[in-house]
Amino acid sequence: MKGQATAAYEEFYRDEITDMEFYRKLSGTMKGTDLGDSLARLSDVEREHSDFWRKAIESSGGESVSHIRPRYGKISLLLFLRRILGTVLTVRMLEHGRYQL
Repeated sequence: MKGQATAAYEEFYRDEITDMEFYRKLSGTMKGTDLGDSLARLSDVEREHSDFWRKAIESSGGESVSHIRPRYGKISLLLFLRRILGTVLTVRMLEHGRYQL
């Protein structure tokens, strides 16, 4: 049976891989620009964060994280909002965590 800590770690892990995937997709739409490069670096930072949580999950329960997937609905919504709000505002909204999508 999964403990509360492990369940929380899995949610943190899912959040990090979701953000990582969003930044990766967004940076791909802006290749060759300074903002695209910054977004690619943000994706790398989120990968490091997800690695931290993956290790915490594995050490707390020995489970694999292969069953945990990004929230693709959130990613799609953020990419849609980017078209309306612009890249910078959408990224700021995500980073400030004001909206749990």
